[in-house]
Amino acid sequence: MNEQLAKVINKINRTTSGLFAPVFGRIAFYKEKRISIELNKDSVTICRVNCKKKKITHLFNRSFDLTDPDTNLEKKPKFYSDKVAEILAKEKLLGFEANVIIPTSDVSIKSMSVPIMDQDVMDQQVKNPEFWKQFGDLPDDMNNKTIFHQIINSNKVTNTHDILLVFTDKEKFENLNFILKEAGLNPTLYEPKCFSILNTIFASQNNKELKPFAFLEYGEK
Repeated sequence: MNEQLAKVINKINRTTSGLFAPVFGRIAFYKEKRISIELNKDSVTICRVNCKKKKITHLFNRSFDLTDPDTNLEKKPKFYSDKVAEILAKEKLLGFEANVIIPTSDVSIKSMSVPIMDQDVMDQQVKNPEFWKQFGDLPDDMNNKTIFHQIINSNKVTNTHDILLVFTDKEKFENLNFILKEAGLNPTLYEPKCFSILNTIFASQNNKELKPFAFLEYGEK
């Protein structure tokens, strides 16, 4: 049981620390000037952790006063970037790098096996939806998705990579990226909410002894 759990933990740690590296480049996950941010239609939640001391230094949620019920991230990005910028300035968090938490429901995750190939060839292919369709069942509208991938394991015996493929709506992704940059952040890592919670649990554990546990994410997002 412990061996299986260790494999799961290692896989999640590799995934959350490098899942979006093909787009943004590898980063120092625990940089000093880094926050996690979750932006929704009616509120924003921001968290900053001192990873050396395993201590939360900032954790707050701010609600937006929406006089127009039709206001949302897609229709009024400027409204949200201005509101977030005000909050960041007040909390002295402008210019920070950001881990952006996106609703798990907005993300699709597929696992697949892909033949090991020359890295240059793979780098040229990974943004092409037709490339991935060779190896798994994917939606027809993949051209409208932003695609990320992470190699979880390489099997030299079968000459294949085990890959986690993650994709989300391209328009939503680009809009959220725009809002946060305009607000004064540098978004460098995007995490599905379920992965973010798991990563936080593992990062904050003082006792590294592996023990079975259950994790349930419940709710609309």
